[in-house]
Amino acid sequence: MTPKKPCGPCTACCTVFTVVEFDKPRHTPCQHLCATGCSIHDQPRPATCTDFFCDWTLSDWGDELRPDRCGVIYVTQSWIDPHHKLIGGLMSNPYAYLSRVSKKHIERLVRAGHVLLLTWEDEEGVEYHPFFERFRYPALNVDIIARSLKDLNKKALSRVRAFYENRSTTGGK
Repeated sequence: MTPKKPCGPCTACCTVFTVVEFDKPRHTPCQHLCATGCSIHDQPRPATCTDFFCDWTLSDWGDELRPDRCGVIYVTQSWIDPHHKLIGGLMSNPYAYLSRVSKKHIERLVRAGHVLLLTWEDEEGVEYHPFFERFRYPALNVDIIARSLKDLNKKALSRVRAFYENRSTTGGK
């Protein structure tokens, strides 16, 4: 994957994501973060850092959707079919999806038929905010999502299962 644009001054992934190689937990600034970005950018870095490109860097999205500005790091997790993606979004705060810019972008992605699963992790675990057109994807189930998402813990998986079990018992509503 080759990004269409550089990260520029955005360092959201350096704070929001876990970096196991540096023993850095989520929502904690990386020890190598400095005023100009990454202090070891020109040195050997772990694959966690060098292999990661968010959807903003890979797209033609505007600057308002840069992760440090909109509060969500969007990452395509997998393809549901040739035209629709399962997109994960890790939020920098639990309310990032409520901003005007985020709401507009989420609506655009869902209208295009993509399944969007936003997450926020705090001390108690992961909270999921699934956004999708309910009847468009009858084959979408918790196993597909679980295989597509990384770092899914047991508590989070039980929340996803409960969501889909409730959805199936209420006829998808």
